[in-house]
Amino acid sequence: MNQVMKGTLSHFVSNEKVWGKFVRNRFNIKTATSRPKLHGGPTWKEAYRQMSLCNRVPKSRYTSKRNIIFAKNGGRMQGDPVSVWVLLGHTDNCETRQHTGGSTINNNSQRNRFVNLHVCLQNVKSNGIAVVDALSSTLELLDGGIGGVQGWPEIVYQGKCHVSDVDGVYILKPFEFIIVCLKFDVGEDVKETDFLARALSFRVPVTSKGNAVDEFVEKKLVRYMATATFHPESYIWHYYSELPGGCLTFNPDQLVNV
Repeated sequence: MNQVMKGTLSHFVSNEKVWGKFVRNRFNIKTATSRPKLHGGPTWKEAYRQMSLCNRVPKSRYTSKRNIIFAKNGGRMQGDPVSVWVLLGHTDNCETRQHTGGSTINNNSQRNRFVNLHVCLQNVKSNGIAVVDALSSTLELLDGGIGGVQGWPEIVYQGKCHVSDVDGVYILKPFEFIIVCLKFDVGEDVKETDFLARALSFRVPVTSKGNAVDEFVEKKLVRYMATATFHPESYIWHYYSELPGGCLTFNPDQLVNV
């Protein structure tokens, strides 16, 4: 009997249809119209392993190759139930944004600037649910302390995840992901590169539960801060170029190994 069960389990874990479903759910890749070799392995099982090792972001129009990830955490391979990827909502002139309306500090609009971060949050566990409090996210800047979200989070992409009754708090079932736009003040940073060079980390509170079927039981909850660390300044300049006159241009098509 045990040998039969072992044989059945062995067949299950090596079944390409099963691994294709895992790839489709975890990375949002349409396996029916793609091939595993395009994603790092000769089989869907190996492709899943390779993409998991590098904590690849799930596919969407907000996370394409032209949308550069400037910060991320270790993901499931480092024991994090929720993976975090931070992208920047770029402007055409590569400058940070100015608040419109209201008063400015010393009437100087250059000191009243902000950025929009597009943050992808995914429950990378195959079982269990995660509650992500995006409204309580914080951004740590060099010589700038830790700042909180300004205004309310804006959902720019969601699949099948369920938004809770409290604004800015999201419930993610296994492999579900959501992309939210979060606004953070950046003081006097005029250029996007000024902000990115000072950005150290992004943190978001997460409450994780082991079994997605059970109700939330207080003693079974795990609470922690999911932390995405920003790449160093040398990485940033692979994608930006300075033009005559001090203007910047953004080059998302550069290939960079990290």
